Amino acid sequence: MMEMLGDIETPCTGMCYMEDGKCKGCKRTIEEVSRWFKYTPAKRKEVMDRLNEKSAEHWAAPHAQ
Repeated sequence: MMEMLGDIETPCTGMCYMEDGKCKGCKRTIEEVSRWFKYTPAKRKEVMDRLNEKSAEHWAAPHAQ
């Protein structure tokens, strides 16, 4: 789920918890979270595209029940 913070789209879910160098909520790295508002729009799009791709892969994979 992507949110807007002002004029900047962000993958932040508001469920911030860092584990193994990544946020459990939005799946960004610590570096990506801390530099998000300094990134160019192209860099933010690159990160968001990667996150969307990973999410699609996750939901397409068979899950054990």
